[in-house]
Amino acid sequence: MVKIRALIGFYASHGLMLPRSLNDIYECLRDYWVCEEEGEAVGCAALHVDWENPAEVCSLAVSEKHQGRGIETRLLRRCIREARELRIARVFALNIYSRLL
Repeated sequence: MVKIRALIGFYASHGLMLPRSLNDIYECLRDYWVCEEEGEAVGCAALHVDWENPAEVCSLAVSEKHQGRGIETRLLRRCIREARELRIARVFALNIYSRLL
């Protein structure tokens, strides 16, 4: 959870993403997908379902060192696949920071 918060916190500190408290992350932990390399969290994204439709992709963040390698795309696709599995017809994102998206 601390690693997820650090990824999000980096972009939040630059005003590019909304911050998430450690408590928020713990409460919504099941919403998160994390990409790891050699035990290090290098990317994360969450699918937050408020009601039946739509769902929000939020907290999509990939470390600067790992950008440009398709991690952003894989996380986004995983969130969309989960939405389909839950039969959610619409997915939106308010603020995704990535140089690729």
